[in-house]
Amino acid sequence: MLSTTKEVILHIMPHVRGKVLDLGAGMAKYKETIKKHAADYIACDVKKNENIDMVCNVTNLVFPPESFDTVISTQVFEHVDNPFMVAQEIKKVLKMGGNAIITAPFMLPFHADPKDHFRFSREGLEEIFKSSGFEIIDSGTYGGFFMVLSEMIHFSWFDSYKHKSGRIVSIIERIAKVCDRIFPSKIIYANTFVVARKK
Repeated sequence: MLSTTKEVILHIMPHVRGKVLDLGAGMAKYKETIKKHAADYIACDVKKNENIDMVCNVTNLVFPPESFDTVISTQVFEHVDNPFMVAQEIKKVLKMGGNAIITAPFMLPFHADPKDHFRFSREGLEEIFKSSGFEIIDSGTYGGFFMVLSEMIHFSWFDSYKHKSGRIVSIIERIAKVCDRIFPSKIIYANTFVVARKK
C-alpha cells in the first residue's frame, strides 16, 4: 500500500515524459524528482515565489494549446472552485496522448489555501477526467486509516504548510505508515491519485 504523496510521485514517474507542467506547484517540492524524467519543467502557481516560473490561475491557463506532454498537479483540486473546468484546462494545454497526473485528498482535514472546497474518492476523481474525454491509465488511493489519524493530528495542532512540523509529527507519521501496512483499509484512506491520458 502506498502511504504518502512522495511515494505516489515515485509510483507515477514512468508516466512522466517530455515537457512537464507542474500545476499549482507551490514550493515545487517534487521538482528535482520530476526533472529527472522531463525534457523541460515549468512550475506554475497562482502565487509567485522563487520556485515558480509562471504565475497563472489553474482555471484559465495562459499556455498555448497542446504545449505539454505531461501535467502534474498534487493536492490542488480541493482548493479550486470548479475541478471540471480545471480538467478541461489541462486537456487544452496537453498534447494528444499526453498524461495528466493528479493527486487530491479524500479524508484530510479542512485546510484553506486560500479556500478548501472538495474531497475526492478514487471513482470521483476518475469521473472528472473521463467526462472531460480522458482515458484512465492508472488510479489508486494512499494513506490508510492510521495515516488519516496522523494527518488529523498534524492539521489540528501543527502548521501543515511548514516543511518541518517537528519531531513528534515525524514519529507519528512513521508509526502510521507501519500500522497501515499491517492493518490496511480499503474504505478509509487519506488521498486519491489518477493518471489520465488525453485521447
